[in-house]
Amino acid sequence: MSSGSITLDDIKRIQPGIEKISADYGLDFFPVVFELVDYDTISQLAAYGGFPVRYPHWRFGMEYDQLSKGYRYGLQKIYEMVINTDPCYAYL
Repeated sequence: MSSGSITLDDIKRIQPGIEKISADYGLDFFPVVFELVDYDTISQLAAYGGFPVRYPHWRFGMEYDQLSKGYRYGLQKIYEMVINTDPCYAYL
């Protein structure tokens, strides 16, 4: 892995080791699907509460606008978002 960027291949390479260590500690978990997305996409997902397919409503647009402005002005940044479903989705 390089010092500044991680690829999906890097994540998939270390995932089995992380899962083994977690299982050794007695943790149970759903399979995890990793997705590397840009900030605009993760803002859209966050505005919809983490669910990319949802009924349309003006509130989701307002939430997206607030997230986008916060990012543009340097006030906030979403680094990751994990949706705890079966399978789990981890947006990075």
